[in-house]
Amino acid sequence: MRAGLAVVLAVLLHPPCALGQDAVSADAFLKMGIEQLADGDFEAAVFSLDTAVRRYQTMPAAAEPLVRAYVYLGAAYVGLGHTEAAKGKFREALSRDPHVRLRPEEFAPNVIKVFEAQLMKMTAARKKRSGTILLALGSAGAAGAVAVAALASGSGAPANRAPSAGIEYTPGGQAIAGVTVMTFTAVAPDPDGDVLAYHWSFGDGEQSSGPLATHRFAASGTFRVTLTVDDGRGGMASAEVSVVSRTLAGRWVSGRWTYTLVQNGSVLLGTLSDQFDRFDVTGTVTPPRTVSWIASPENGGVTIDYRFTGIANDALDRISGAQRDENFRTTADLVLVRQ
Repeated sequence: MRAGLAVVLAVLLHPPCALGQDAVSADAFLKMGIEQLADGDFEAAVFSLDTAVRRYQTMPAAAEPLVRAYVYLGAAYVGLGHTEAAKGKFREALSRDPHVRLRPEEFAPNVIKVFEAQLMKMTAARKKRSGTILLALGSAGAAGAVAVAALASGSGAPANRAPSAGIEYTPGGQAIAGVTVMTFTAVAPDPDGDVLAYHWSFGDGEQSSGPLATHRFAASGTFRVTLTVDDGRGGMASAEVSVVSRTLAGRWVSGRWTYTLVQNGSVLLGTLSDQFDRFDVTGTVTPPRTVSWIASPENGGVTIDYRFTGIANDALDRISGAQRDENFRTTADLVLVRQ
């Protein structure tokens, strides 16, 4: 299929410019993301490369490394199995540089397959908009194209059809303020195959672009996340979802145990008490909703320490986990309920 595609595109486009590691920007995030991609750490690569994209978007002179970052970010999404997100990143790259090509010695076959599908789709869309029809006849996986013809269209370009918009996000449920990283994915098909521009507004003054965006809400509240897509030809669509963000601060009870917590970012402080003693609590919260802390003797009054590790539920009103008594070396399951 790749050989056939090369024959087809050679007729229509300028000679390709391959992307290789010798051309990779020295930017730390881009370099880190490419290394993580090569190591198969696709989740880490997505985070690093998405950060690189965001930085390059603020640098008008960084057009070339921005294209590279989009390409490698698309490859990372293919590795995660997120094909729709990968398509979006490849479209972003091709919309900025239509001559980008992937070398088989650098990119996996499944990555090249997704990329080439977007390349063909965008090439056909450009031809249609310019009044030219592209015909590429052949079978999937064939070594070469059967025929290629560019025919002048006498009927003019068809009327533009607007895209549609929807939003998917993970993790579901409420976000822990200052901790949970939310991932928002645009579900925005365009009936004409146009390359879309994506704009995100998170309701807290922060914004982003691209078909996939990540965001951490720093404060508590209910935030309206809005996606707007634009096909560049007058067609637009929007969608929105509401996300609740709050901290774990407050009073939590399980049987004879009462925790009173204060959250500052990812840090938890507070007290643990039962009918006999009080303990000082220090701990952390990690994405998406994992909590852990140690309860040390208050003022050195007793010798028993407790360690707790658990996970908050989607509604952030229960934390299920295990508490270990370091003195007696015993562990008990606890479900803490927010009061």
